[in-house]
Amino acid sequence: MQLACTVMAGDYTLFVEEDFQFIADVDLKELTDILDTERDLAQIALLRDPFYDYETDGVLEGLEVCRQRLEALGKHRVIEDRGDHIAQDLVHTTNPAVWRREAWLDGWPQQPDSERVKSTQLRQQGWKFGWMKTQTLLHTGQHEGTGY
Repeated sequence: MQLACTVMAGDYTLFVEEDFQFIADVDLKELTDILDTERDLAQIALLRDPFYDYETDGVLEGLEVCRQRLEALGKHRVIEDRGDHIAQDLVHTTNPAVWRREAWLDGWPQQPDSERVKSTQLRQQGWKFGWMKTQTLLHTGQHEGTGY
């Protein structure tokens, strides 16, 4: 992830891990248009199939489960319906997404749980994270990584 942040060029970067299969066409111009218009979004992610236990009813529904759990702990988080996508401040994703370069200029944390740490850093800077509502991906890999 440190390398991905280091080599970004241009205003946007399409980030895609190798363990995803596209099942529908994706209009990259539509995604960058969203980022052009909605300056509070650090990224706009593509929707994949459910993968984790808390996503049984779907990825976006899983985000709502996480939001409710955080609310119960006194941590306010938002999920906003913005038409064909949502904006939320729970977590950014390393699933396939278009990243706004300026949000990643600080690079990637070099410490355990770096993905969680990066989400916190971006949230503290005022960023939100977009997620398209229409599924375009299948996750074909295994959950092997930890601590990133």
